[in-house]
Amino acid sequence: MGTMVGHVAPGFGFLVIGLWHLFNHVRLRSVRPASYASLPWFPAGAGKLRHLELHLIALGSLASISMELVIGPEKHQPFDDDGSIPSNHLHNFEHAAISLALLVYAVLGVALDRLRAPLRDELTMLLAAAAFAQQLLMFHLHSADHMGVEGQYHRLLQTVIAVSLATALLAVARPRSFLISFVRSASIAFQGVWFVVMGFMLWTPGLISKGCFMNLEEGHRVVRCHTTEALDRAKSLVNLQFSWFMTAFVVFCVLFYLLVTRAYPEEPRYLPVVKEEGGSHDEEEEEMDLESQKLMESASFARMGKGLIRAMELESSVATSDSPQSRPASPCDSPQPRPASPCDSPSRALPRATTISLHTLPRRDIELPRDVDRRRTETSTIPRPLPRASLTRCDETRFSKLKWSLVGSSGLLK
Repeated sequence: MGTMVGHVAPGFGFLVIGLWHLFNHVRLRSVRPASYASLPWFPAGAGKLRHLELHLIALGSLASISMELVIGPEKHQPFDDDGSIPSNHLHNFEHAAISLALLVYAVLGVALDRLRAPLRDELTMLLAAAAFAQQLLMFHLHSADHMGVEGQYHRLLQTVIAVSLATALLAVARPRSFLISFVRSASIAFQGVWFVVMGFMLWTPGLISKGCFMNLEEGHRVVRCHTTEALDRAKSLVNLQFSWFMTAFVVFCVLFYLLVTRAYPEEPRYLPVVKEEGGSHDEEEEEMDLESQKLMESASFARMGKGLIRAMELESSVATSDSPQSRPASPCDSPQPRPASPCDSPSRALPRATTISLHTLPRRDIELPRDVDRRRTETSTIPRPLPRASLTRCDETRFSKLKWSLVGSSGLLK
């Protein structure tokens, strides 16, 4: 990591992962704000692409470890002849330890997801917090000399890593907080930005501050300054760079948030009524149809209510006229014992709530015109009314009682 490539390559990785998280968090919050929950990583697709993010982190970590311990050293191994770690390779082991923490996070994250372990999101977030903690510890207790310009860059980087660590721990306790996830994703992306800035500003001779130069020390180049005044000036310029880049990145994050929320509006909680394209004229016609339908329904309810009222009035008037006080005594109503009559025979007795079907009455055929279909004339009959003269006084009384009992029962059913 003590070269331009060693800073720009991991910085580009942090920037991509941070922007990927920022995009997904904003999209999820915009589409489903009520059910939003923070996630430690996001699937890139279905099937084999699901763990693409974690696979890329694992591959990048392995590449970084290889560069620090195998490819970077002159002997392609970081140990001395007696098996000890030389002082000029201590920073290589420190950088490899940071990459190892990220590798553990990625591998265990894939394992927890494939095993469907309970609380896998919370445990994965704790693994990310552990990786940030180890990164912060290594940069704070770095074995390299961080008293000069390079040290100022690393001190400012530690503040960003501390924000990532704090928000990762807060996300475990409050997974539904969008602002915590937003700040964590932005801090990860800004880590990448600052790594890239460090790579170019510390290892590009034309970008070194006035009064400073590059010096080869313990196998890697370090920026040194001729005077204390030049060193203080270089550190002040580093602080200004950090402030300017942070301001620009804050503006970028807000604009990015607005663009994503506009591109992914909130999904409706209920399915809308599908309407055909027809402009405002069709919508007005539909509203008029709905209003007319409501008026028709209200009119039909009004007519039904009037009909019920009339039926109730008619029932009450008939019941009053058929009461024993308002009609003359009948032989059927006489309480005195009398001889049996045909009215009292079981075959002529009618139940109180029995309905009379017109199809049981005598029917006679009606002769229709010849041009009518014969198939219909064979079954075209109408009921013949029962002769009034054939009914006795008792029959009339029983039919009257049966009729109004049926009317009363039908009123109760309604």
